[in-house]
Amino acid sequence: MSLRALLIGALFLTTPVAAQDDRQTAIVTSFEAWMTDHGVTEASIAVLAGDAPAPTLTKGYGRDAAAPVTLASLSKAITGACIAVFQQEGVFDLDAQISTLIDAPESTGSLPDFLSQTSGFDEDLTQGQPWHLEADRTPRHKLATKLALDAPRADASFRYNNTNYAVLGAVIDAHAQQDYEADCRSLVLDPLGITTAALDPVWGPLGAWGGWSMSVGDYARFAKEWFGSPRNIGRAPLDWPHSELGRGAKYVMGSFYRNINGRNLFWHAGLLCWDGKGDGSYFASYGGEMVVVVSYAACLEDGALGDLDTVLFKAALR
Repeated sequence: MSLRALLIGALFLTTPVAAQDDRQTAIVTSFEAWMTDHGVTEASIAVLAGDAPAPTLTKGYGRDAAAPVTLASLSKAITGACIAVFQQEGVFDLDAQISTLIDAPESTGSLPDFLSQTSGFDEDLTQGQPWHLEADRTPRHKLATKLALDAPRADASFRYNNTNYAVLGAVIDAHAQQDYEADCRSLVLDPLGITTAALDPVWGPLGAWGGWSMSVGDYARFAKEWFGSPRNIGRAPLDWPHSELGRGAKYVMGSFYRNINGRNLFWHAGLLCWDGKGDGSYFASYGGEMVVVVSYAACLEDGALGDLDTVLFKAALR
């Protein structure tokens, strides 16, 4: 997925005037119209409005809305939250050098460099790798990290690159009581009552940067707690490692972020394509008032992803 698609994010907020139920209906109607426009027939959506502890609306199209779905790059926010818990529990400091955290004594860069996508990694060496087709289902954190750390680096400007979060997966593996999946599930997801989360049966080898699956409803609960509440990353986003992207946008702990009119907006898209087939995902947290998560089975172009961001935003903040 291109950086342009990931950076779409709405540029303004209006004062919500419609009733909550009306806005949820508008979100679903807009999503269904988007599906029709782009030929999507299999999808699911969850909406979590206000302070509800669980989604206030879920709906499936050609699939069970409660079934786990491929999250693709929405996995990065889970990894960011997992790193945050490790730091809060004193396992390591967020300013630690990567050379002290994994078996890579000659490597350079600190945790904030990888969390904020400013490590200097240029070419994304995870792209085109058939790891999901191999019998070994172990996340390829160590292999992807080695490929990246052995390659030349560019300057420290923001470059969205999966290998940044592969390195973070290697860090978690190196300090986990069990492994990346088990520790992140127990530390981040289990406390929220999330029951459908696991590494994806197909894409699981992408681990920390693209390997998770769970229901859209469960991901909405995660996103609300970590990126849409007065707790965790959503409480003070800029207290966490972040990078400046321009026009007020930032990258924070596995999510794009912008503060508009005093409200925190988080969003991220994900897309995995192989042999013409694809799994896409998207989440947005609109100022803590509404969280929307969608998943769809299609391999779409950037323009379609931009349309999705726009129609959901307009419906959520109508």
